[in-house]
Amino acid sequence: MKNSILILLLIFGLFACDDDETRLDVSIPEDSIWFTPVNGGAVMHYNIPGPTDIYAVRARYTDAQGKMMEVSSSVFVDTLSLLGFNEARENVPVEIVFTNKNNVESEPIHRTFSTLVSGPYAFLDNVEIEEAWNGVYLRSNYTGEVTGLVNVYYVGLNAYTQKMDTLFADHMTITSGESEQFFEINFDDEENTVIVEAEDYRGYIAHKRIWKGIKGYASEQLPASEFEVTDPGNWSLEDPTQKLGIQYLTDGDIKGATRLANGKSAEFFTYCTKNGAMGSYVLVDMKQSRVAASVRLYLFFSMNDAGIYTYGPFNQNYNDRLPCDIKIYASNDANDDAGWVLLGNYYTNPNEPAANGWGNSYVGPLKTKEQMDAIDPRYCEVVFKLSEDTYRFLKVQVDDVFNTNPIFSNMNENVSYHELEVYVKKEN
Repeated sequence: MKNSILILLLIFGLFACDDDETRLDVSIPEDSIWFTPVNGGAVMHYNIPGPTDIYAVRARYTDAQGKMMEVSSSVFVDTLSLLGFNEARENVPVEIVFTNKNNVESEPIHRTFSTLVSGPYAFLDNVEIEEAWNGVYLRSNYTGEVTGLVNVYYVGLNAYTQKMDTLFADHMTITSGESEQFFEINFDDEENTVIVEAEDYRGYIAHKRIWKGIKGYASEQLPASEFEVTDPGNWSLEDPTQKLGIQYLTDGDIKGATRLANGKSAEFFTYCTKNGAMGSYVLVDMKQSRVAASVRLYLFFSMNDAGIYTYGPFNQNYNDRLPCDIKIYASNDANDDAGWVLLGNYYTNPNEPAANGWGNSYVGPLKTKEQMDAIDPRYCEVVFKLSEDTYRFLKVQVDDVFNTNPIFSNMNENVSYHELEVYVKKEN
C-alpha cells in the first residue's frame, strides 16, 4: 500500500514539474530586438540582458515560396539571418521565441521586418540583351552579392514536337562588376523572343525578364579554299620532321585525327610559334571584302601516350601553349599599320580551362577514330560586333596563353592552336 502511494506521489510530482516547464518565463524589453533589411531578407538583432536562463533564440516566418522557415542561434550571438526572399517586402510577420537548455520555449513575440531585393533579382534588373551573330550578348553592370545562376531561353521550333516552344540556350553564374557573356542561339525568325531567369541559391526562380523583337543575324563558315593564312611576322615554327607549320591551320582537321591515324608521337600536324611569341599574329586574307562574323580556334586532343607533350616545343604541357587572350583586327589594306580596326576579343582566366573545355586537351585515352568522333571539338570563338562594314584582311593576335601547369610552365612563350576557321555573314 505504501509503495502504491509513493508511486502516485512520484507521478503527480512529474506532472507538476512538466507543468512548470511548459513555457519559459522571460521578460525582454521592447527595444532589445530590431531588424536591418538586407539583400534577400533581413538580419534580426537582439540584445538579451543577463543573467538569464535563455539558451537560444528562434524565429519562424514564411518565405517568398510560402515555405515555413525556422532559424535559431545561441544567446551568445547577437544576430539571426532571415533569408528566402527575392522582391523587396515590408511588414513580413515573424514569431520569436526563446528556449532554455531543455528546449522549453517562451511565449512567442510577434514582430514584422522588411527586406531588400535579393542578389539574383537585383542582378537581372541590371542586365541588357544585345543582338549578336548567331545569338545574343548578355551584358550586366552589378555590384551586389554574387550568389545564384542565370538561365537564358528563347522561343523557337522544338525539333521533337515540331511546335513553337520555350527552348533552353545556356546558363551562367552571377558575376560582380561589368560583364559580357555570349549565348549562341540559332534563331528561326527575323524577330525573336529571349527570356532570362535568375535563380536564387536554393534553385527557386527569383526574377524573370522577357525581351521581344530580338533580330536574328546568321553567319556561315567561309570555305578554306576562299581564304589564305600567312605569317608576315615570321613567327611560325616550320618543322617538316615534327609536322609543324602554318599550313596545318586550314587542313580541316579540328580534333587531331591526322595525328591519331599517323600514330607517331613526335609528329603533330599542327601550328606552333617560335619562342617569345606573346603578341604574335597570323594574317587572314579573305580574297575579297566581306562582312566578318567570327573566328574559331581549335585544339587537338591528347592521345593515349605522354609523348604528345614530350617532343618538340610543347615540353609536356601543350595546354599552356593555347591562347586565353586573343584580339582580332580587320583592314582593307594589310600594309597600312594605322588602318587596323579591332573587331573582337576573347579572354578567359589563364589559370583554368574555359567552361567548354578550351584550354584542356585531355579527354582520356584515344586509340580509334570512333572514340575521337564521339567527342565534341573544343574551341574558342571570337564573335565580332554586329556591323555591315566589310574587310578583306583579319589579323589574329595572341596576347596571352594559359598558365595551368607550374611544373612544366611555358617559359619560352610558345603559342599553339590546331585549326582556324572564319565565319562571315550568311548570304540568303
